[in-house]
Amino acid sequence: VRRGQRSLEKECRVQIELVDQPGQVEAAFDEFVRLHQSKWQGENQLGHFGDWRGAYAFNRELVETLGSRGRVLLMRLSVGGEPIAYEYAFVHGGRLFWRLPARQTGEPWDTLSLGRVSLSYLVRESVGRDIRVIEAGSGGYAYKRRLGADELTLGAMIVAARRPLALARGWWLQRFARLMYLGYYRLWFARIAPRLPLRRRPLWSLWIRSKV
Repeated sequence: VRRGQRSLEKECRVQIELVDQPGQVEAAFDEFVRLHQSKWQGENQLGHFGDWRGAYAFNRELVETLGSRGRVLLMRLSVGGEPIAYEYAFVHGGRLFWRLPARQTGEPWDTLSLGRVSLSYLVRESVGRDIRVIEAGSGGYAYKRRLGADELTLGAMIVAARRPLALARGWWLQRFARLMYLGYYRLWFARIAPRLPLRRRPLWSLWIRSKV
């Protein structure tokens, strides 16, 4: 990580800005979304705000509501006044809840490990704010483990009445959700669909509901 930081700082004069003031986080968030989406659209993907229906409106409202309470933090890396990376997070109770990254792609950024370096800057800035815990969201990604993350088990609970029909419906719901995850998301959405010359489509609402 330090080697990546040195390489980036040798090649560029990087400015690090922490945007957390009400009235500023909204504009920074919109800039973050544009950068995030441009990265994924360049790879023929929809990105978070295209995959999840209503994701932009939901997060924009979060930023407006929690930004007024000082709980939104956007870290922006810029070179020559142009943003090259963003980290979108929330802060509460001495913890940072990391949400999504955004970064420029192509040369020279890909060879400078910009994504990992940007996240390392966020960790450094968090320590400077006396934050000792960063919650990095669900998903067991290798880059999180390489940065020293502890992986915890995420579970779900179904509450049902003690009636045979209600218990049977809960049992079938669990198995349906599992089949949707393995068959639709893991096999079709994540593996097969990206390799086909098809127009990318958002996640099925039925699969999203099965997760909730």
